Amino acid sequence: LNPTMINGGDSTTCTVTLSGASPAGGAVVTLASDNPGAAVVLASLTVASGTSSANVKIGTNHVKGSTAVTISAAYRGVTKSAQLIVNPSVDSVAIQRAEYRSRSLRIDATSTEGNAILKVYVMSTGTFIGTMTNMGGGSFDAKLPWLINPKKVTVRSSFGGSASKQVTLR
Repeated sequence: LNPTMINGGDSTTCTVTLSGASPAGGAVVTLASDNPGAAVVLASLTVASGTSSANVKIGTNHVKGSTAVTISAAYRGVTKSAQLIVNPSVDSVAIQRAEYRSRSLRIDATSTEGNAILKVYVMSTGTFIGTMTNMGGGSFDAKLPWLINPKKVTVRSSFGGSASKQVTLR
């Protein structure tokens, strides 16, 4: 096995290699993940007859912190393992609009993680202003009541990304 490191939510390909060529009819190798909440692998794969290796896709889920997962392959009573490190993914956040008009702040933003939660803060003080509405497809919108123009805002994502923008007075 040869997996190594990946960001949660992504997938990778792992190579399973036998010590010699597989027999006629192929070799069925049993696979397992010790943490299917972080990394998922098929229950088995077949190494084609006369070959010594095959690839298998490993899918991962979003994790809060770096998570070590052991991927195991067993064939004819021999089990070999490799460790996969699933890292938290950090999304990319962009602010398209930041406008202030008569005690109301309007923010439009995007995130590369469609399931993110985006929160708006006053950049200079870190004061929380409000949570943006997920409009689908990675787009977020907010019209938030705010007494004075915050001048510059920061939008932070639950996946670790952030962006800041000067607020336009309208």
